[in-house]
Amino acid sequence: AEGEGGGGGGGRVAAKYLNSRESDVFKKSELLYALPVARSAARRADAVVLVEGYMDAIALHAAGVENVVACLGTAISEAQLEMAARLSPSRV
Repeated sequence: AEGEGGGGGGGRVAAKYLNSRESDVFKKSELLYALPVARSAARRADAVVLVEGYMDAIALHAAGVENVVACLGTAISEAQLEMAARLSPSRV
């Protein structure tokens, strides 16, 4: 798979994960991971927790914290922030 490694420091370290590129079909900057699952929980809690990566969201969901979404890609985008704001004005 072609991509850019993330999570590495300087030097030659194996990548923690690979980031695939955006395409016309898959626009990471316009998506939040776990949004369909977290939507109702975020509204009930009147707060949404925004985490760095999808593994963080999976771990929190497994621990029972349901109002969690994760940004996709290497940096959070304005579109992702707007989606989180629509879930709840309270963002963590």
